[in-house]
Amino acid sequence: MPEYILQRNYTLRTTNGVISFLKGEPTHVPPFMEKDIIAIGGVRADGAEVDAIEPVPALKPVVQGVERQDDLYAAFEMLIERNDSKDFTGQGVPSVKAIEKIVGFDVDRTEVLEAWGEYKIAKAEAE
Repeated sequence: MPEYILQRNYTLRTTNGVISFLKGEPTHVPPFMEKDIIAIGGVRADGAEVDAIEPVPALKPVVQGVERQDDLYAAFEMLIERNDSKDFTGQGVPSVKAIEKIVGFDVDRTEVLEAWGEYKIAKAEAE
């Protein structure tokens, strides 16, 4: 657990917890409270620099057209092979959440229903 120093006596009360500081004395700070300490002027006792800014989450890729359909079909194949009932709705359609975990981009329920219907037709014709 890192130690932080404040240049004043201070008791920090947040929704994450309460920590009391004495001027110039290192105090143990749980990692989930580091941003709060930095915000009031706390400095790491070991002199390490801490980046208090949250990293910007990566944008999900935009996949369109045939590539998108291929990704959905591949996800359907994986779910069928895995055969876990949690991956499907009560109607036997793959769940949006399960599909999104596999393909890595956002899909909506209507898109999944349409693609699932097309996938089943294509599979039936291939047999």
